[in-house]
Amino acid sequence: MRVILSSLAELQIAEAAANYEKKQKQLGLRFLDCVEDAMLDIARHPEAFRRLRGDIRRIMLDVFPWGLLYICVPDGIRILTLIHLHSDPDSWNQYLD
Repeated sequence: MRVILSSLAELQIAEAAANYEKKQKQLGLRFLDCVEDAMLDIARHPEAFRRLRGDIRRIMLDVFPWGLLYICVPDGIRILTLIHLHSDPDSWNQYLD
């Protein structure tokens, strides 16, 4: 299945990768690899991951404390946002409504 990143998710992923790269050389690339692995997992098994509310699902990244919220749409899978798993749920609850 085709995975489509929202413009918000693209920006969030780029910012998180840049922040990790500032902390440690190559860490940003490792983060991006984990994002890519998660997107491949979603493409292979879109229904396998936890449903949060309605049609919105979440996959957690390996190693990093982040998750991707996504929905299945007619032309594939749309990644809505990148969420930090230790953040206040109210900061990303807007995607669940």
